[in-house]
Amino acid sequence: MAKGIIVLSEARSGSNWLCSLTNRTGCLGTSAEWFNKTVFPAPLERGLDGAAYIRAVLEKGSTANGVFGLKIFSDQLFRFHERFGFDPLQELRRINDIRFLLLERRDRLRQAISLVRAMQTRQWTRNDLKRGEASYDFERICRAWFKLSSAFEFWHTYCLIRGIGDRRYVYEELSDDPRPWLGEYLDHMGETVEISLKTGMTVQRDAQSDEWAERFTSEARQSDILASAYQNAHARKLKNLRILFNKPIPDRHYFH
Repeated sequence: MAKGIIVLSEARSGSNWLCSLTNRTGCLGTSAEWFNKTVFPAPLERGLDGAAYIRAVLEKGSTANGVFGLKIFSDQLFRFHERFGFDPLQELRRINDIRFLLLERRDRLRQAISLVRAMQTRQWTRNDLKRGEASYDFERICRAWFKLSSAFEFWHTYCLIRGIGDRRYVYEELSDDPRPWLGEYLDHMGETVEISLKTGMTVQRDAQSDEWAERFTSEARQSDILASAYQNAHARKLKNLRILFNKPIPDRHYFH
C-alpha cells in the first residue's frame, strides 16, 4: 500500500506552482494531471483498461521512495468514469493510503479571466509558447465563472459524500506562505526534507487581467448573464432526459 496525495482542484487555481514546490524535492511524488490525456496520453494510446490506466498513473506519479502525487480536475474524473465505468479516486483510495487536498481560488472572476486567456493563447504557464492572442469576451468569461463555481461545488459535495474530510486550501492564503500546504505532504509522506520556496514559475496575472476584471464588472451590471448560466445547466438537463428515456448519450458538455 503506497502513500500518496491527490489534489482536487480546477484550472487556474495555483496548483502548478504549489505542485512544482513538492515535485522539486524528488521524494514527495510527482504531482501532475495524470488523468489528462494531453499531459499523459500513453494509457489511451495503448488501449489500456481502467485498472491498467490507474497502475500507469501510479507509476508515473511516484518517486523512487514509493510515494506518489496526482492532481485531478472534475472534468477529468467524469471522462474517466464515462470511459471505464468506475471512480478512479475511489479505487486509488481502496488500494493506497491517500490524503486528499482540495485547492480552490477565492477570486473566481480573475480565475475565470485567467482560464479564458490561457485557452485563447494556449499559454498555460509563463514558460509555454504563446500560440494565440487574448481577446476580451464577456460571454466566455461569464461561462467560465459559472463553470468553475459549479465544479468547486461538485468537489465540496463529492468530499462530503465520500467522507474524505475537510482539508481545504485557498490559493490566496497560500500565495504568501505555502508552508501549511507543504506541511501536508511532509506529514503524510513521513519525510523531513527541506522544501525550497524558490521556483521557476511566475504569476501570469498582469495589467490586462486587471483591465478585463474592471471591464467585466462594469458590463455585468447591465448584461444578460442568464444565457451563460443556462448553457451550463441546460446540457446537464438534456443528459438527464436522455438517461430517463434510455437514448444514446453524447459526450458530456465541457466548457471550451
